[in-house]
Amino acid sequence: MTPQPKGAIPESNYNAVLPQMVLPLLPGWNITSQQTRQIKGSARIPDVMIYTARGMPIAVECKFDKTTNISNVEKQAVSLLETSARGNRQIDIAVAVLYPDSLAHAQSQPAEALSESVLRYAAYYTTSSGGTERFPAEGWLNGGLNKFAGFLDVLGDPSMVVNAMAARFTEAVVDAASIMDAQFPDMAEAVKQENCEQTDQMVAALMLNAFIFHHIVARHHPSKVLSPSQMHLRKMTTQTDVGDMWCQILDINYYPIFGVALECLMAIPDASKASEMLKVLMGAANDVASSDPYAAQNLAGEAFGALISDRKFLASFYTLPAAAHLLSELAVSRLVIDWSNSEEITRLRVADFACGTGALLTASYKRIQQRAHLHGVKIPMIHQQMLEKVFVGTDIMPAAVHITAASLSGFHPQQDYKKTETHVMPFGDCNKLLAARKEREDRYDSGFRVGSLELLNGDRTQTLFGDGTKAVAAQGEDPLSFLHVPHGSCDIVIMNPPYTSPTNHTIEERQDMSRPDFAAFGVTKDEQREMAKRAKHLTRKVDDSVRDGKAGMGTDFFDIAHAKLKPGGVAAFVLSASMPTGASWQPLRDLLSTWYRDVCIVSISSGKMAGRGFSADTHMAEILLVATKRAEARKENSPEEPWAWVVLNEQPQTKLEAMAIADTIKQAHANQGPLQIKAGDTSYGHISVCERHIPPVMLRSPDVVEALLALADPETSAIMLPRQNSSVRLHLCRLDELGTCGPVHRLIAGSGKQEVRDKQKTAGPFTLSDLKGSKTDFPILWNHHWQKETKFTVQPDKQGRRPEEKAGEASEIWATATRLHFNLDYDFTSQPLAACLTPEPAIGGRAWPSFTLHDKTSERRETMEWVYPVLLWCNSTLGLMAFYITGTRNQRGRSCLTVSRLPELPVLDPRQLSPSKLADAEAIYNRLKDKEFKQPNLADCDPTRKELDEALLGELLGHSQSVLDRLAIIREQWCNEPHLRSRRRESGAN
Repeated sequence: MTPQPKGAIPESNYNAVLPQMVLPLLPGWNITSQQTRQIKGSARIPDVMIYTARGMPIAVECKFDKTTNISNVEKQAVSLLETSARGNRQIDIAVAVLYPDSLAHAQSQPAEALSESVLRYAAYYTTSSGGTERFPAEGWLNGGLNKFAGFLDVLGDPSMVVNAMAARFTEAVVDAASIMDAQFPDMAEAVKQENCEQTDQMVAALMLNAFIFHHIVARHHPSKVLSPSQMHLRKMTTQTDVGDMWCQILDINYYPIFGVALECLMAIPDASKASEMLKVLMGAANDVASSDPYAAQNLAGEAFGALISDRKFLASFYTLPAAAHLLSELAVSRLVIDWSNSEEITRLRVADFACGTGALLTASYKRIQQRAHLHGVKIPMIHQQMLEKVFVGTDIMPAAVHITAASLSGFHPQQDYKKTETHVMPFGDCNKLLAARKEREDRYDSGFRVGSLELLNGDRTQTLFGDGTKAVAAQGEDPLSFLHVPHGSCDIVIMNPPYTSPTNHTIEERQDMSRPDFAAFGVTKDEQREMAKRAKHLTRKVDDSVRDGKAGMGTDFFDIAHAKLKPGGVAAFVLSASMPTGASWQPLRDLLSTWYRDVCIVSISSGKMAGRGFSADTHMAEILLVATKRAEARKENSPEEPWAWVVLNEQPQTKLEAMAIADTIKQAHANQGPLQIKAGDTSYGHISVCERHIPPVMLRSPDVVEALLALADPETSAIMLPRQNSSVRLHLCRLDELGTCGPVHRLIAGSGKQEVRDKQKTAGPFTLSDLKGSKTDFPILWNHHWQKETKFTVQPDKQGRRPEEKAGEASEIWATATRLHFNLDYDFTSQPLAACLTPEPAIGGRAWPSFTLHDKTSERRETMEWVYPVLLWCNSTLGLMAFYITGTRNQRGRSCLTVSRLPELPVLDPRQLSPSKLADAEAIYNRLKDKEFKQPNLADCDPTRKELDEALLGELLGHSQSVLDRLAIIREQWCNEPHLRSRRRESGAN
């Protein structure tokens, strides 16, 4: 250690060495300290001035970490916002840094002392609305120089400023599309789309993206290429002018950006219309690129998603930028390679087989690039290999694949390359596709193709075309296009797959569909059936396939990931929030348990439907899944690993938030209880580590999570309540230990017309009609009528009629009639009861299946002395919570079970109660049977629910008043979970 002269060391000494130590970690950046003439028109001298590789200024103010300095350093940083740095670039980002106070008396030289120190820092930035925001909102981030450099790298990302440009981009695209007005079918053919408004908008987005990239190319090749601004000044705005300039750019390269754009431009036969459109796009490109063309270039992918109207069938909801960075950081952080070795980096393979506009691939590139920079690797020097070898993107939309290639190209546009591994996959009847391209059919495979699912067919897959192929084709050749991705070759497969399924469409929509998951691009019903057969055929080629049509396409795409990942490879997915609990997702959960380790599920607890997803415009709850593939399957007799369950309070809004959240997630361990996710003093959610069978998705309160996890595992038979050191003893078991579930509704009743769907008759011996009176041979409790379901007893609403020829089937169904029925599609914001009794035995229908409680050693006969304690439990607060954690919660306010999953419900075990306690349960029922319950999310202000809770836990189970007081706390916390909070105000709750 080099001795430091005695006496206090001034802050300026550390300001002088900070740039020297951070600059090597941020290649291409310029960092100076305490320089004059940094702020235009001011004598202010920032402690450190940073200019990113794009020239964007970031001002840094530094102080020693003393209480008296904290407010001053923040004020100084904020005061620099919206001032002008050199080159007239406005300062939109400032950083406050606190050096450890111990550095003032360090015994070593400043550089050595600083290299071993942990800094505290925060960022301040101007928003598109003109306000100022701080990150973290409260408190400070902590980290050494590497982490601080990574923080600066995220701050300098172009997306921090793109919001101000988005409106101009979209406005220009819409205006340009209106000029084209679906008049040019050859242009639509260039992107393999129907000739319609949507296609015009796609093409306009492609061309505007090309103009923005044109600005970047002109910067790097000023002697060869005029910028769009220069062309506009010289009135070079005709179709010929622009076409000639783009040809000059193609002579340099950049085929993924300009090849398709030029093809679209030259396919417009009306030169005057083309010129009019080009003026609109060129003007917008000049506007948005004038501040930062690199930032503007990122707009294409984000804006493109808003232009897709065929989402019902494409189901292509593009990943939000912050979510893309969160998922990619969680995935890339698991790679085990030497980040200082460029050869190891270029041997990586990162694939997205539903790439859309490349949000996940570009986010992954940024995360890889940051690690390489921190280890001294110069990514620009290996950019060509990154594009030609590392990143693989496939999709069925040519325009989207083009945007992916352009986005990846834009990382280092000055670097040339020959091709990219971005490919358009054949979707539909190949004969029709090839005829449209005027290809010789004998050179291509024939038959029906199903997009990226063709990758299941083997290591080498024929594609419709790839961006590398388009590059060669632009020079006059037309080779076949193939994608080579061997099974077991990928390090990361990261995807936000389409999720359309056969079960989420209206009757009107289904009239034009046989298989909605293959209904895009005007594919006929007969073609859809052929494509479904093709998908099933491909699935059979995969070991351990998890494909389930009811789950949508997410399971199909996981089959691809599982096949392509190498041992130690990482699967990173955006999926429906039903994945952790839905019955159709069970094969995927089993596969993860057997073949993957370190499984992590991220969900969002927001009460807003639009705020519980990670994709734009879905209004559906989603989860992020990250898991690492094992070298071999887990042995059957070995215990399952727990999974990490992350619940965020809200959707991540910025990449800074995403990185802070990822940092905490990466630190979670199985031996920890609920762990808060924090940035500074701001909480973003929590992490629980527990079994996969009891998923605490979308739950905000750690106390609620801990209580629900105990309820979800009947073997614990105990629960921890707030303000308590000891657990509350309960006697729980699974419902299926106590009896037999009734039939699923389709085995009970047909429609009467025996309507045909997919060539199969609807099952069930009964036809239904409304029950007018109180007596019928076959009473059925079929639908929900929540206004009539406020008391324990609920009247049947239907009667069954059966033809004589089905008397035997009807008798078998009637043998399942019970008084006890369970709520399946449970809306906690309106339906008061989880279980109910009918006055007499009734068949359980679609919403209220029956369940016979009986000793399994005897015949199936309803044991009423068991019914009463189970009924009381299910409608108590703890019973409602048990129902809530068992069901699927991907819709706001609901927890849905199926008949197949109802037996998993944890209930009070009546076998553990003495005869006198069983009699007490019946007495409690009789005391409460005429009282009305409110909906479950009002349990905290429902006097009947409170009375039931106290009777159940106090009288029946013998717990003290202190337990009841603590139950009141958890009851209030659960009712105020964002997922349940909706409509409380309408119902008069506080």
